[in-house]
Amino acid sequence: MLFDWEPPKPLSDHRDFSHFFIDISDEKKSPFPRTRIHKKDAKQQYVGTHLQVDGGADTGIEFTYFRVQPSKWAIRLAEESMIAIDYDEVYFKLIVFKDEATLYLQYNQIIGSRLLATLDLNTLPVCIQQHIHAVA
Repeated sequence: MLFDWEPPKPLSDHRDFSHFFIDISDEKKSPFPRTRIHKKDAKQQYVGTHLQVDGGADTGIEFTYFRVQPSKWAIRLAEESMIAIDYDEVYFKLIVFKDEATLYLQYNQIIGSRLLATLDLNTLPVCIQQHIHAVA
């Protein structure tokens, strides 16, 4: 075998959405404050309140977004995985598949993201579950 590739491992083993977020809103302007990163080389960087949601072809989910209030656990994971580059805010990205959802810490479009967790679908809040329409 030429490549010994393994899929990335999540930073967390927790599979419950509520472990990462205290609250969620569908308001355009966030009712939640951003959290400043307290890491030495992460100057003027924040954990944002934006949760981008997208789905695999079998879910019927089209791109949408919500505002979230990250838990202390999610903020700590974000702080630990920050990289010192020129961006001011990281946000969260949730990709919903038929059997599970993957939660990412999204740096930006160029640098990409880090896999935070694989979540059970039944732990997703109702406002997200309402967007899931199984495609036959």
